[in-house]
Amino acid sequence: MTPSIFAAQVHAYCARFNASETSGYRTHAHNLKVGGKPGSPHRFGLARYVVYDTTPPLEVAQRWATSRGIEIIREDTHDHLQPEDWINHPELDTA
Repeated sequence: MTPSIFAAQVHAYCARFNASETSGYRTHAHNLKVGGKPGSPHRFGLARYVVYDTTPPLEVAQRWATSRGIEIIREDTHDHLQPEDWINHPELDTA
C-alpha cells in the first residue's frame, strides 16, 4: 500500500468512526525522541494514531479496516493503524 492510498483510507476511517489523527509521519529524530521502534511504519508515512469521540468496539472497527487492508492495534490511549502487510524493517530507519 502506498502512503497516499493509506492516507486516503485513514481519512475515510476517521470519517466513518468519528476519529481524529494524532500522529502520522515521523522524522528519524522525532521517532527516536518519542521512543518509536527502528523501522517504524510512521517513518514511511504508513502509520497513524487515532483517537475517537466515542471509541467503537474493536471488532466493528477491525471488520471495516480489514476490508481495506488496514490493521488496527488498540493501545491504552489510541488506536494504531497501519497496512496489514507492513513488515518492520529496522535496517531502513537510518539518519
